[in-house]
Amino acid sequence: MSLRRRIILLAVMPALIAAACSGSADPTTTTTTTFAVVTTMPPTTPTTAVIEPPPVSGTLTVWADPSLADAVRSRAVLFTADTGVEVTVVPTPEADILPAVLDGSVELPDVFIGPHTWVYQLAVAGITEPVTLGDDLPAGIVEAVSLRTFPLGVPLAVDALIQVRNPSLVATRPTAAESISCQACFVLPADGAFDVTYPFVTTLGGYLFGPDPDNGYDPTVTRVDSEEAIAAATVLESLVAAGVVTTATDRDEVLARFAAGEAGIIWAGPEAIGLLPGEAVESLPTIGDAAAVSPIRVLTAYVNAQGGLKEAAGRFAERYLGDQDGSREFADAADMAPVWAGAATNIELVVLEAAKTGHAVPYAPETESAWAQISAAFASILLGTKAEEALIDAGDAIRFADTATEGG
Repeated sequence: MSLRRRIILLAVMPALIAAACSGSADPTTTTTTTFAVVTTMPPTTPTTAVIEPPPVSGTLTVWADPSLADAVRSRAVLFTADTGVEVTVVPTPEADILPAVLDGSVELPDVFIGPHTWVYQLAVAGITEPVTLGDDLPAGIVEAVSLRTFPLGVPLAVDALIQVRNPSLVATRPTAAESISCQACFVLPADGAFDVTYPFVTTLGGYLFGPDPDNGYDPTVTRVDSEEAIAAATVLESLVAAGVVTTATDRDEVLARFAAGEAGIIWAGPEAIGLLPGEAVESLPTIGDAAAVSPIRVLTAYVNAQGGLKEAAGRFAERYLGDQDGSREFADAADMAPVWAGAATNIELVVLEAAKTGHAVPYAPETESAWAQISAAFASILLGTKAEEALIDAGDAIRFADTATEGG
């Protein structure tokens, strides 16, 4: 059972049971843990006639991480009732799915589920089928599952950074990072985890990888040591010097300390929602007068382009796994937020707001060392190193590693 679920069961359930339903909220404003869930279907494009696909026989096979298997089965029951097509779910650890699919030595599933970061490798291998997405999905989410503007996966749930505050320790919402002034109240992971410190590079225009029209990013181009990135990271440097920032060992300990009432402010994903009764969930504060840019991760359903039941598989992924009710189930299973605003709680709307302008950052094999370099740079900033020094060293290391790889 995840940390969030344990704490919710022990501390939050009484408050949730007593909470009254509320209307929708402005996602840029502070929100409390009282919420209401809406599960209406997403809007559809008007048509003059509805043409149902012809009957299909056979069995669809789906690979999904064991933590997601029950959500797939729940949606499969409805799909089978509507279409007569059976669905077999094969629980498979997420880390094992992509290598098996790319290897091709076993019979591939009709649908498989994993992060958006698989899109490029699957497209190159010709394994993922283009899909049709509904309207009103946040732009950042659609971009995450697309290549050259063509959606190649169905988004199921999303992870993006939000600010979570303990009002008993920090009474007033800081709308700018520079305005956080309480002592040792802002807790960050000591390992510099770049999925948390990311806004301190990108918000003012820096980036880890350059743009590329073919695959969305170019791992040979980096601006982590640009003037813009250094200016954003200097904000963090100043907070460290002023004693505002304190550290926990890693992201899990950050969450644990917040749940224990020992942290005033943390930056985290949807897994932090409900950790503390009365917590405030907010958009990230600005950095240098610019809206903070969050990294986003999208849980995605892929349709096997080489499968014999592509039409049925696409229908299952698009209309059952990726509809509002399906997204709600996957969000709950993965400690993420649903991709549809209509399926989100008032609090989760803050996550979707971050996803609108967030970056779908790639985690490909050739980028892993760069991520490690940036995390190490922020770990050193948290220890007192100047932001300029840390990021210049990281940029040099990234370029050197890329040159060394090219040279064999």
